[in-house]
Amino acid sequence: MSLAQTPDEFEHEVAKLIESLANTRTQVIGGSGDGGIDVKIYSEQGYVIGVVQCKFYKSSKTIPPIHIRALNSARHYAHANYAYFVTTGRFSDATHLEAQDLGVTLIDGERLDRICMKLENPFSELVH
Repeated sequence: MSLAQTPDEFEHEVAKLIESLANTRTQVIGGSGDGGIDVKIYSEQGYVIGVVQCKFYKSSKTIPPIHIRALNSARHYAHANYAYFVTTGRFSDATHLEAQDLGVTLIDGERLDRICMKLENPFSELVH
């Protein structure tokens, strides 16, 4: 997917992708002090309905489960229904299990490529 060269550029690319696939508004928060939320997703009425954590890593880098728990906490704090973890890296088996238990959608580098090719749309749940 990524033409991004920096984590900040990656966050903006992910936000644009969500807007195009879910026909919704996003806001890039990012940076230090973002409270674990890089992108907020808004309903038509202006409420936060989803949160996204982005990690711009090498494809061999594995995301551990602790990041999923942190995102789930951030989702509850933001009163959001949906949480997405998007990375150019990959997820461990333990991370997949944690995400499944907590209802966090995982998008790794390979899945991100499929989404960009419009072969799947995990954000369709946001469209009403």
